[in-house]
Amino acid sequence: MLLCISSLSAITLSLKVFPQDALLLEDGRPLTPTGRKETVAYYWLPAGDHLLELWAPGYHSKFLHLSLTKSVFIEEKLERKDSRLRLVGEFPTGRQPKGIVFSPDGRFFYVTLLDDEGVEIFSADPLAYVGRASPPPYFAGQRGFVEGYILHGILWISQMTANRVHAFSLDGTYLFTSDRVGIWPKVIAGTHRGDLLFVSNWESNDIAFLDPVSGRVVGRVPVSATPRGLAVTPDDRFLYVCNYDTGVLEKIDIPHQQVVKVIDWEFGAKRHAVVDRQGRFLYLSDMYLGTITKFDLGSEAPVKERYIGPKLNTIALSPDGRYLFVSSRGHNNPETYLKKGPDHGKVFVLDTRTLEVVDWVWGRNQPTGLAVSPDGRYLVFSDFLDHNIEVYDVSRLRAE
Repeated sequence: MLLCISSLSAITLSLKVFPQDALLLEDGRPLTPTGRKETVAYYWLPAGDHLLELWAPGYHSKFLHLSLTKSVFIEEKLERKDSRLRLVGEFPTGRQPKGIVFSPDGRFFYVTLLDDEGVEIFSADPLAYVGRASPPPYFAGQRGFVEGYILHGILWISQMTANRVHAFSLDGTYLFTSDRVGIWPKVIAGTHRGDLLFVSNWESNDIAFLDPVSGRVVGRVPVSATPRGLAVTPDDRFLYVCNYDTGVLEKIDIPHQQVVKVIDWEFGAKRHAVVDRQGRFLYLSDMYLGTITKFDLGSEAPVKERYIGPKLNTIALSPDGRYLFVSSRGHNNPETYLKKGPDHGKVFVLDTRTLEVVDWVWGRNQPTGLAVSPDGRYLVFSDFLDHNIEVYDVSRLRAE
C-alpha cells in the first residue's frame, strides 16, 4: 500500500497554538491536521528539516525551524498587530514563578519561586538575568516562596511552606528571617509611612503585623478565613483584606489592630486588591467569578463589576492610575491546576474609569504574578506552569 507519507517514516508534530484559528504553513501552503483533541492539532511530517510558519489574520507570524527526528509537542502563541503592548523578551525561571515586584527605582525586578529555591533577580535596563537569592542552607524546606514586597530598601519574601518571611537587600544579600509569622503566609503589604508590614496567613486565618526593621511580630488580627490580597489606604488608617473562601472583604483599623467591618455583597473568591493613590477606589479580582470589581471607599460599596476571564489572579495599577493590568490563568486542567489546562491564559488592560478591556495579550500556561515598572514602561508577568516570565513594553499606553 502506497501513502504520500509512510506511517513508518512520518513524525508526529503536536501543536497547541493561540489563537486557535492559526494556520501552519510550509512553503506558503497550509498543512492539514491529521487530527485534533481539544486545543491540540496533530500533523504528520517527514523526518528532516522544516521551516514552518504560524499565521493568523491580525497577528504577527512566527517561524519555527524544526529538525524532526522524533515526535514533538510545541506550544506557541502569536502577538496581535493592533496591540499597544509589545513583547520585548522572555526568560526561563526556576519552577513555578509566582509573584513579581519591581525595585522602587525600576532598575531590577524580583520573581518568587513557589516550587524552587528563593527569588530570582533580573535587571530591567538592560533586560537580563542577574542571579538567584535564597535563605542560608541551614533553613529546612527551601521551597514555597510566594510574594515579595519592598520597604526601606529591604526585599521581603514570604515562604508559605516554612511559615517564614525572609529579608534580603536589593542586591540579593540575605539579611534575616522572621519565624512564626503565621501558618502559610502569602501576601505582604506595608504602610506608606513605612512603620508596619502586614502578612496574610492563609491557614492560621489572621494578619500578622511586623516591625519592618527587626521583622518581629508586633500584632496579630484574626479574620474570618483564608486571607489573601491586602491593600492599605493612602492615609494608613485601614487595611482591606480579601477573603478567598467566602468572597467577603474585611476592613481592619490599623492603629487599633482590629476588624471594624465585614463587607459581603456576593459569594466568590477574592484574590488580590489594590487602592488608587487618591484613596477613592479599591480594585478587586475574584478568581471564582472571573470578575474585577471597582469598590468605592467612601460609600464602601461596589460601583462597577465586569467579567474579564477565567481564573483571574494578580492585578496592578499603572503609575498614573489610568489602567489596571489583570492576569487570567485560563481554564484549569480537569485533574488539577498543577497540570496544563486546555488553553493559554491572557493578560488584560482595563480602563479604570469604566473597567472596559482596552487591550490584551496572550500569555502561556497560567499567567499568574505581574508587576508594572515605576516609570510605566514595562509589564512583567509569570507563566506559572512554563517556568517562564514575559516582558512587554507598555509605554504606548502612556501616549494616550
